[in-house]
Amino acid sequence: MKGMSRIITLLAILLIIVVAIGATIAFFYLPENMQGVVLGITALALLNLLLVLGFTRYNDKRGRRRK
Repeated sequence: MKGMSRIITLLAILLIIVVAIGATIAFFYLPENMQGVVLGITALALLNLLLVLGFTRYNDKRGRRRK
């Protein structure tokens, strides 16, 4: 079960990184009035990445204490 959880976490992290990279690339091809939207999406994706990593570390530490 722990292995499946790690796979799901890695897929979530990979998806967030792909969204951030795609938004960064799109930033250079959009007109100026749309660049703010792309920056907002990129910021939210990176914030989501930090939250996923933070909860993953918290749950890993919590799981070790129970054993």
